[in-house]
Amino acid sequence: MISLPANAFVLQGLQPLQPNGVFSTFSASTSPKGSFSMGLEFERSIEADYYRTTFKAGYSVTSRMEILLSVPYLVELDQDITGVEDYSVGIKQNFFRENTYGPSVAYLLRVSFPSDTDEFSTDGSAGAGLIISKKLGPFTGHLNFLYSEPFDDAFNEQIEIILGANLKTAHDLDILAELYMVDNYYDESFETYEGRLGYRIRTADYLYTILGAGYEFKNRDPEFRLIVSFNFIFGNKS
Repeated sequence: MISLPANAFVLQGLQPLQPNGVFSTFSASTSPKGSFSMGLEFERSIEADYYRTTFKAGYSVTSRMEILLSVPYLVELDQDITGVEDYSVGIKQNFFRENTYGPSVAYLLRVSFPSDTDEFSTDGSAGAGLIISKKLGPFTGHLNFLYSEPFDDAFNEQIEIILGANLKTAHDLDILAELYMVDNYYDESFETYEGRLGYRIRTADYLYTILGAGYEFKNRDPEFRLIVSFNFIFGNKS
């Protein structure tokens, strides 16, 4: 079980791949059938101090269903703890396409498997979520409700409410904004309210690059977060 302060950090869990997301916000959109995506994210957090690298991958089984994988690796938490967090796999399926008045809606099923680093593992978890997206002109908004139940009864269930938005300012450039709220495995109430702002640029036909920063409003924990992400798309990109 983790021995760190309850609000020291939030376990990474399953993460979206670009362009079907914001930072941690999932979009209800899915990539064309046969698309394979791969991402590498670098994160630097200050107060709590650590580095984290997350490998992400996804495959579109159909034009409405994706299989996702996230493997986060935490470096120098509290200056001496390093290792793989619980790694996650999931299925996202869009069951309602956006129309003139209605949003696009998808569900998410995910399972996390325990790592060998006991200091930040819940011994695995399982969860589900609802994803809602709506486009209005150049602006697209997303709302995520995510729930996870840890396999170890010593932890609390985790509830995430995430509001994300992207504003297309040019053909290959989006401004990104996100509000991430979580009642995590170590708390009994919502202790994290983090705002994130940045941009996403399509630097090549197969590459999306994200640069962003985050700030936690309630406890200043983390006081500052820098995020850099590279996302590659292979196969059918139509």
